[in-house]
Amino acid sequence: EVQHRVEAVLGEDRRHLLTRSEVRLHQDHTGRDRPAMALAEIVEHDDAVAARAKREDAMAANIAGAAGNQILSHQEQIGEEGFMGKMLLPTTRICFLIVMMLVLGALAPVTHAQTAAEWAAMREPAAGPPRIIGGTGLGCIAGAVALPREGPGFQAVRLSRNRHWGHPVTIAAVETLARQARAAGLPDLWIGDLGQPRGGPMPYGHSSHQVGLDADVWLDLGPKPLVPAAQRETIRETSLVLTDESDVDPARFTPRHAALIRMAAELPGIDRVLVNHGIKRGLCRIHRGEGWLRYVRPWRGHDSHMHLRMRCPADQPECRGIAPPPPGDGCDASLAWWLTEEARRPAPRAPGPAPMMPTACRGVLDR
Repeated sequence: EVQHRVEAVLGEDRRHLLTRSEVRLHQDHTGRDRPAMALAEIVEHDDAVAARAKREDAMAANIAGAAGNQILSHQEQIGEEGFMGKMLLPTTRICFLIVMMLVLGALAPVTHAQTAAEWAAMREPAAGPPRIIGGTGLGCIAGAVALPREGPGFQAVRLSRNRHWGHPVTIAAVETLARQARAAGLPDLWIGDLGQPRGGPMPYGHSSHQVGLDADVWLDLGPKPLVPAAQRETIRETSLVLTDESDVDPARFTPRHAALIRMAAELPGIDRVLVNHGIKRGLCRIHRGEGWLRYVRPWRGHDSHMHLRMRCPADQPECRGIAPPPPGDGCDASLAWWLTEEARRPAPRAPGPAPMMPTACRGVLDR
């Protein structure tokens, strides 16, 4: 019974996590070759933390096994028919309950720290200086700061989500981009999600954005007066790509969009800018060979906004980055791969160990 409960708890936690985790960076679970530069944009889960998960699994199995042996010993003493029945000794029953509490209590930090709802319930950041723990797809942040609701050249949207928190370098990048866009004659930018006050997984919308280094900037370049915050909750996004995602929509995508994306790609400290592969294809047609295109990477979705991802700051030793974009402009076979059947309808992932949050994030959540 103890072993069954241990497996049930771990299994339930695993299924919950796999719905939020992203496919790995360097491993193709189907066993087939894919363009290396396309693979470089597939975000990995934390191998070190996955290894820790295996160790914790083994520990749980040992605990369960020891508990089971104790229960079987009691079972042999009182007879098969009497175990867990009318003849169960009170002390045996108490022992069983204590063992169950200890086993499930030992597992509680594993499942508890992975609950997205708990991270979303945190309304304020953890106090202290900025501290990034883990990677953007599996981590957290202490000492996050909030992006202002509006500022020179930008207005934040969907404020009720409470996702406008980030590391200071991310806040500075968004504000710099907005000022540059205004100086270039562009209208205010809508700024979407950054991260939660303490980072961590979100209940919906993103599997990254967990350590304060991500920001969504909408590609709506229509004129914008200052809109009351309440009215910014329901602003609709408009796609800039064709319905088959083969290219940009020429009726909507303009040189001004390309200029804004270039500004983002040239920001100090930028790691990459994620856009829909149709947008990348349109940029390649006009700007092929230009150095900034290396940092504009194709992805699914992202047809109405771009996703800014900053590099790990030098003073954040616990921050886990991913490999930099490969050399070149990315206007090659790796871009064509996104139109293949394999890319459009990816095969189900092979089962494997679920990623686990860094242990230190438990302290950020509980602080």
